[in-house]
Amino acid sequence: SPDLTVSNSTDLNNFVSLIGKYAEKQFTINNVGNSNLKITSISTTAPFEFTGLTLDATTSTLSPGTSMTVTVKFTPTDTGKFSANIVILSDDPLESIKNVSVSGEGVGGLNINTTALPNNPLNSSYNQTLGVSGGKSPFDWSLISGALPTGLSLTNSTGVINGTTSVPGKYDFTAQVTDSTGQSASQ
Repeated sequence: SPDLTVSNSTDLNNFVSLIGKYAEKQFTINNVGNSNLKITSISTTAPFEFTGLTLDATTSTLSPGTSMTVTVKFTPTDTGKFSANIVILSDDPLESIKNVSVSGEGVGGLNINTTALPNNPLNSSYNQTLGVSGGKSPFDWSLISGALPTGLSLTNSTGVINGTTSVPGKYDFTAQVTDSTGQSASQ
């Protein structure tokens, strides 16, 4: 008899995509039985969908020992976490309905909220955090131009600028933040 199994499905539970963009992952449907397996339907709900999937008399029948790869596309229209099931219907006598969970997170565009920092008296302790909105943590901060006042440093993992200023002057710099999806913002 036919025997349907699914492989690579654990990767379907960690999609991350920007709103209005998409991410794709694949899973495999296998026939580990000893007779043909007929797939009658594969379905899911938004914001998940399939790309390049056509089920017809040829593609929906898996011979023993064969498999088919299915591409899942995640296109969030809002921020937040989303989950659904992929439902596979087949003629597997022991499991005619196979559910595979899928989940993802829609993230907004990355922005640095801090437009200016307060002045600091010479030889005084300083501690300010650069603000960020959107994106997905963890964040990585860096300076891409200019320099901080002598005695101050930027903590890459937090966006905190701290230390004790020791040289007077006007200091212009540009900070950049990169999130875990690889998007960057600078100001």
